[in-house]
Amino acid sequence: MRLVLREIDFPLKIMMSRSRNERDKWVKRMEVALEDKEVADREREEIERLELELEEAQKKKLEAEKK
Repeated sequence: MRLVLREIDFPLKIMMSRSRNERDKWVKRMEVALEDKEVADREREEIERLELELEEAQKKKLEAEKK
């Protein structure tokens, strides 16, 4: 299986659309992509926060064991 990811220049695709229907499809695709990006950003931030909390908890546990 081969997967190729590439960045899409949505504004360019919208401007180059030949019909209103085609333009509307690209606008909707751009909206979906922006929503997906927001969700992914929120999830990434939450994972980073949880990883930091885990590290802090592990440090506290080690400090408590040393005492």
